[in-house]
Amino acid sequence: MNAYVYPNRQEKVISGAGALAMHLLFLALLVFGVNWQRKIEPQANIVDLWANLPSSAPPKVEPRPEPPPPEVKPVAPPKVEPPPPPKPVVKPEIAKPDIALKEKAEKERRIAEEKQKIVKKRDEEAKAAQKKQEAKAAEAQREAAKAADDAKRKAAEQAASARQSQIDKYKAAIREKIKRYIVLPPNLQ
Repeated sequence: MNAYVYPNRQEKVISGAGALAMHLLFLALLVFGVNWQRKIEPQANIVDLWANLPSSAPPKVEPRPEPPPPEVKPVAPPKVEPPPPPKPVVKPEIAKPDIALKEKAEKERRIAEEKQKIVKKRDEEAKAAQKKQEAKAAEAQREAAKAADDAKRKAAEQAASARQSQIDKYKAAIREKIKRYIVLPPNLQ
């Protein structure tokens, strides 16, 4: 068996330095792996010893003297007066409307209904116009998002093709470099 022979002195020094660094690393791991915990000294507990225990009976409390009861004076019941008799309610007479007043009220009611219909129609038209505007805005927003996505996709494709062309250049350069150092034997067919 033949041992590996270094072609120059520099490779020998580099491999020796690497081996020394690995041995030092293993030694450091052993030292810190075993001694990584510090020992803590136990603390002393201080205890008071008593010869006689104190009595556990609660101290006696003297009751307070009660104050004398307040004097109560008799109160006469209040006199209740009967309510006065109710007054008779007089109903006002309702005047009968004239036919002209009825027609005028009917005409005003019809005018008010027509105004309400016109207002409802305007509201519906405004809502429809607002819905159309919202639909147009949503469509424009969708188109803008689609255009932005297309632009991003094109930019990504261009970046990918640029990367691929750069990789192809490096591959070609590596092949050329390798071909320069290949020495073919003269008798190879």
